[in-house]
Amino acid sequence: MLHVFASVNVVTSQLHTKTVAGRTGLYRRTGESKARRLQRAFAEHLRQIAVRYPAQKHPRVVLIIDNAPWHAGEGVQAALRARAWNSSACPVTVRNST
Repeated sequence: MLHVFASVNVVTSQLHTKTVAGRTGLYRRTGESKARRLQRAFAEHLRQIAVRYPAQKHPRVVLIIDNAPWHAGEGVQAALRARAWNSSACPVTVRNST
């Protein structure tokens, strides 16, 4: 199975993706759950977005994130805080869809 994280710049239509292979039996070999692996991958995707859209050049970023378990967790929250997406210097709207 292949998991895909994607984001699109609605102004330029530029698409950014990150893929993660879901291998059967990986938990037995690594001890890391699927949700934990996908949380790490999603946090990396957020960091890539932060690099592509720095706050100085892109003062407003809107993220719409559903409630999948891998869209939460400390690693994801740390990635959001690292870019200061929740500060008044760079306002971001994060909407959790149901």
